[in-house]
Amino acid sequence: MELLDRKPTVLPDARSVPHAGPFRNALLRALDADVIARLHLRPVTLEVEHEIEFPGKPDPAHLYFIEAGMASMTTTFKDGSQVEVGMFGISPRLAFRR
Repeated sequence: MELLDRKPTVLPDARSVPHAGPFRNALLRALDADVIARLHLRPVTLEVEHEIEFPGKPDPAHLYFIEAGMASMTTTFKDGSQVEVGMFGISPRLAFRR
């Protein structure tokens, strides 16, 4: 199956109930319960290398809030090659140890 055809896997989870428990994502933790309820959140699993947005295509139909792991943002050059330009995850910061 090509990456373009992949759909996120919807998981049954306690967090599918609005504000059912503490979120790991820093942005979600900062929101009030009424805002969380309006978002109609449901947990999904994204496979490694799952692409959410594509150059020249309309914006994605859904928002994704990372609860585990990390994701990266890439830019695509005219020749089709890509380079990573940003990383994000459950926290707005990343820590590196020496």
